[in-house]
Amino acid sequence: MEIVSIIIAVISAVFSVVTYIKTVRHEKRKATIEAFNSLQNEVLDKFVCISNNNAKIIIENLDNEQCKEAYDDQRALIARLEHFAVGVNKHIYDLNIVNELAGIHLILLYAKIKPIIDEVNRNEQEPIHYCHFTKLVGDLTKKHKVK
Repeated sequence: MEIVSIIIAVISAVFSVVTYIKTVRHEKRKATIEAFNSLQNEVLDKFVCISNNNAKIIIENLDNEQCKEAYDDQRALIARLEHFAVGVNKHIYDLNIVNELAGIHLILLYAKIKPIIDEVNRNEQEPIHYCHFTKLVGDLTKKHKVK
């Protein structure tokens, strides 16, 4: 009779652990989708008209008031991307879900805004600004090279 009780207790414990793990995964995926929707509305949609040339022109003309304003606006948007990337890199958000939602888009966006990232990091010995976004794009790039 004791053996039956032990077996039932072990089965119950395993079931509880499996349920907990599935719940955590589900919540992580849900949080990723919610955070990405917010990022899409508040940041990604604003980058639609930006090209690599636009970023270079902005960098080359920082003494112009409009270019300086555009530079500051772009840096603020990139900072929001960085905050999201911290969540992905710290495993708060799910990298695979981000990849499915917009992996290629984020890789292409990074290429467009890289001149601004490079400008911000120009005087640093190591690129420290936007390093989480850079890492996220590197991880996404690896996923697409495998396919």
